[in-house]
Amino acid sequence: MKQTPGSFVTLFDTDLMRSMTRQFLKMKRKIMSGNKRNDEVVEAWLRGEKACSHNGNLRSDGINLFSYNLRIGYRAKSGTTVVADYTSPGGDFRSMTTSTHVGKARWRAHHVMHPTVFENSKFPRW
Repeated sequence: MKQTPGSFVTLFDTDLMRSMTRQFLKMKRKIMSGNKRNDEVVEAWLRGEKACSHNGNLRSDGINLFSYNLRIGYRAKSGTTVVADYTSPGGDFRSMTTSTHVGKARWRAHHVMHPTVFENSKFPRW
């Protein structure tokens, strides 16, 4: 059957493509909704939940909080949270982004430690 502009088949194909595109975008939004803002990642970590920021730079495995691949926080089974102060005033500056991540977690954590003390503490990795 020959398709001519304006024929039923052409219109049907166009509608089908639009419908498929809408479904694809809806699925993409659902998948992307797992990505969170930095403050939402910190909140999830405080609750012991896994979370990842929209760009993946800040993430939580439910126990540890990471800025890039640097562990900046630990959550004990009791729910107590500890953050390493990787900021300029804290004495071990790593990057502006890491300082921002620490700043978001620091004011919510139960304890803030000097990074050297944090790194030498016996917090389990996983």
